[in-house]
Amino acid sequence: MIHLYRDPPDAAGKLCRVLRLMAGGDTLLLLGDGVLCAGRRDLIPEGVRICVLGEDLAARGLECPAGAERISMGDLVRLVAEDPEDPVSW
Repeated sequence: MIHLYRDPPDAAGKLCRVLRLMAGGDTLLLLGDGVLCAGRRDLIPEGVRICVLGEDLAARGLECPAGAERISMGDLVRLVAEDPEDPVSW
């Protein structure tokens, strides 16, 4: 399952609530201010794939951290289209 997350890390514990619902094999796709959470690998459950929208990283002057995969908007569309489940947007 793909989880789209777009809020900053300090969004009143929202990221932690989202992560508790994730399982190995899920994908956490960070976009918008959510890319600021990419460095919090310590919070991400084992086996969860982290994808970060490259355009949003660039807009904030950030590099993609180790353990995360930088993707393009085209990659995002492809990931969502190929996943058999509907994405969850937080």
